[in-house]
Amino acid sequence: MNNLKNKKLFLLDMDGTIYLGDTLFDGTLDFLEYVKSIGGRYIFMTNNSSKSVDKYIEKLAKMSIVATKDDFLTSANATVIYLKKKNYDIKIEAMCWMQGESDSFSVKNATDYEEHLTNFIDDIRKEFKKYASDDGIAFVDAYIANNPVFWVYCEHVNNSKSVVAGSSLKQNSLFSSVYNLQNLRMKR
Repeated sequence: MNNLKNKKLFLLDMDGTIYLGDTLFDGTLDFLEYVKSIGGRYIFMTNNSSKSVDKYIEKLAKMSIVATKDDFLTSANATVIYLKKKNYDIKIEAMCWMQGESDSFSVKNATDYEEHLTNFIDDIRKEFKKYASDDGIAFVDAYIANNPVFWVYCEHVNNSKSVVAGSSLKQNSLFSSVYNLQNLRMKR
C-alpha cells in the first residue's frame, strides 16, 4: 500500500467491489480504515438507482461501515449535479423505472417486491423533494417480460407493480412495454 500513501480520495463502486449482495469482501474494513488513517476520504459510487442513499447507508451499517449522505454519489445525484452545472432550472416531473428482473429469480424477493417498490418510490420522492414539480414526482414503470422460464416469478413481480401503480395516492404509471403504451395507467 506504499503507492497509495499519496492518494487522498478513493471512489469506490459498491456491489461487486466492496461487497457482493449482503456479504462484505475480506479486507474491505481494513482498507477503509487505512484510507482514514492516511487522512484520505472515500466516496461510494453506484449507477444502481434501485436504492436511495438512505437505504445504502442502512445496508452498509449492517456491514459495520459507518457512512453519511456526503459519502455517496449515485447516478441520480450525478444527474442533478450535471444539470445544475449547466444552469438548468431543475424540476423533476417524473422518473422512468425499469426494474424487477433480478427480483423475479427468488420467491422471497418477488414476495417482498411490492413493499420494496413502495419504499423505493417514497425514498426517492423524499430525497429529491426540493427538485419536485408542483404536483410531485410521477413514476413510470414497466412490466418485466412475461417469461416464467427465465423470470421464474415474473407474474408475482408484475402483479406487485400493478398494485403499487393502482394504489398510490400520488401519480404512478405502469405500462406493459415500451412498444405497447395502450395499457398506460395513471392515477393522480
